[in-house]
Amino acid sequence: MRSSFLMEKMKAGANGLRLNQEFGKFVIMRKLLVFVLLVAMVIEFVGCRAICQAFESEGRDPQAERKMNGVWCALGTSITWYDINIDKSGGRITYGYPTYVMRKLKFDGYINRAVNGGCIVNQLGKVAKADYYTIEHGINDWGHSTAVGTIEDYRNDTRNGTFFATYRQLIDEIRMLNPEATIIVCTPRKAYGFNGYLPEHWYLPKNGIKLEHYAVAVREIAAEEGFSVADFFKNSAWNENQLRFLSMDEAMHPNDMGHAVLGNETLRAFANVD
Repeated sequence: MRSSFLMEKMKAGANGLRLNQEFGKFVIMRKLLVFVLLVAMVIEFVGCRAICQAFESEGRDPQAERKMNGVWCALGTSITWYDINIDKSGGRITYGYPTYVMRKLKFDGYINRAVNGGCIVNQLGKVAKADYYTIEHGINDWGHSTAVGTIEDYRNDTRNGTFFATYRQLIDEIRMLNPEATIIVCTPRKAYGFNGYLPEHWYLPKNGIKLEHYAVAVREIAAEEGFSVADFFKNSAWNENQLRFLSMDEAMHPNDMGHAVLGNETLRAFANVD
């Protein structure tokens, strides 16, 4: 009887020891996982900070304060619209990229005519007279599968509803208001998801169209007209982890650091114009 009791005690002790060992392994693995996640976050943060600081232009320093003789009109999507609607962000951002730009560039005035949820066609008729214009469109055109068209649609003013053709209409509208205006065009920022509005990855097609097609279209228009380009598509993030880190949602609208990235790219584009 006593022998049986001792055997049970020994088994219980062994089981307890195994439990302690397993618990010890669990604690170690948990600490290791936390450490790995912290390291990953630091790498992402450092990488994003590097993006924010990396975009320098040839010649004029884009980070130098400069007096701009004229009024700036910012056109675009909700990404631009949020700059004057910070209260609509639910506390997730404190500024937009235009405000970031104006910390360095001192314009005589600032007008924001961006259209929340708008495609480029929705920008027509909503342009104010100004001396400087930035155009940030393409992401919602991708979301709504606007046909991209070709540079010939732009050159020939075909008005066939393609992205190229409607961009020409917008440029003509700007020039009707001010033939001497300085125009900067922005390629669309990388984005994905947003509750199924966009594909699961920024590089996937939606109805046969990739986001990059709109970026290429903007670059072709810039080359045709000699416009300076703020290449948000190229420089908004190096990978999807960074894009998520730079977004206030998953993953369409930039957070403060994401707007700083766009702001630095816009400053670089402004550094190339007078």
